Formats: sequence, C-alpha cells, structure tokens
Amino acid sequence: MINSEILYLIVLILIGGILPIWSVYAGPKIRESLSKDPNKKMDFYQQTMLFLIALTLIVLGTIWMNNEQLEVIGLGFVNQSLWTTSLYLLVFMTWWLFQKITIKPEKTDGLLKQFDEVKFILPTTPVQYQWTTALSCVAGVCEEIIYRGFIFWQLGQFMHWSVAVLLTNLSFALSHYGSKIKNMTNAFGLGLIFSGAYMLTGSLWLPIFLHIAVDFYSSTMASKLYINPVVHEN
Repeated sequence: MINSEILYLIVLILIGGILPIWSVYAGPKIRESLSKDPNKKMDFYQQTMLFLIALTLIVLGTIWMNNEQLEVIGLGFVNQSLWTTSLYLLVFMTWWLFQKITIKPEKTDGLLKQFDEVKFILPTTPVQYQWTTALSCVAGVCEEIIYRGFIFWQLGQFMHWSVAVLLTNLSFALSHYGSKIKNMTNAFGLGLIFSGAYMLTGSLWLPIFLHIAVDFYSSTMASKLYINPVVHEN
C-alpha cells in the first residue's frame, strides 16, 4: 500500500505542477480553436466541467483513502446544513441580482475592451450562457477545493504559509494561461483574495461564493454585451 505522504505528493505534483504545464502548452491552441469556431464552445464548457469534477474527485478520494476529515481543506461546513443552505441561497441571489443589471450605452465600449481577450470563451448565445452559468458553479466549487483547499494545505506542510499562498495562486493563474496574460494576472490577483478569505475564515465557504460570483459577473455581463447588444445612443 502506498504511504499516505507519498500519495498526497503524487496528487500534488500531478495537479499543482503538471496541470499548469499542460495549460501553458494547450491553452493557446484551445484559444485559437474556439476563436475560429465558436460552435466548439459548448464542447469546451462540458469538457471543462467534467475535467474539474474528475480532478476534485481525485482530491477527495485521496483524502478519504487516508482517513482524513474534510476540515483539513476547509470543507467542514458541508456537514452543517445552515451554512450549505446559505451558500445555495447566496449563489442564487447573486445570479438573480446580476440579471437585473442594466448596462448603460456609454459603458459598452469599456466593457467590450475589458472582455476582448477572453471573448473566445464567453457566451454569445442563450444556450451557451446557460452552460457558462453551470460552469461557473462547478469551477467555483472544484477550483477552490483543488487550489485553496488541497494544494495550499499540502504545500503548507513543506513551507511557510506565505510561500504556499504564492505558489498555490501561481499554479491557479497558469491554469488560465490560454486566456492570455491579462486574464492570467487577474486570476492570480483574485486567487490571492480567495486565499485571504480562506485564511480569514478557515473555511472554503466564502472563497467558493466569491469565486462563483466573479464568474457569474463575467458570463452575465458578456451575455448582455454579445447576446443582447446594448445600442449606442446618438
């Protein structure tokens, strides 16, 4: 039987090291493919969701095999109905509130410029928007378990917490390499905020909510720009 420390190390290297390297290699190719054929976005959304779920199951399975409690990665709240119900309600309310946002015509150009580098993965049809909403939830839960939960916890076994935070979010940022440097930098900055929320609360509850809210905002604003374009006033 594999020693628990070795098993954790293997999973850490696979997810925290090899995944970012693969993202740097494959990301630009995916961007080029989706830019040329937007119809492939649906496959991309679905495959990304399955991929993240698979990685999360590997992480949770590894923890289960070693008889650890979910508290070690900040998931203790899943056993508390009040907190889990609150998370569901907050996510729904955030999505609902973003639906009510109206983009003023004079703000359109600024938002289009803001989203220009990531337009290749943003929804441009109603069906795509539905899938990005689902993907936002999956990514918010799975990526927080993988990065702020498992990777940060494991790195913290070998180094100072501040170094662990930086390396965790560098890995997280590199996984977004395909969406170019600007978005990768934004991912690193947001990752630091999510890490701060985790360290402040000792739980992944708040980081998961913040992560989902950020993704909801991007996909919803994109839907208002590309699916129902704002007309400029003369």
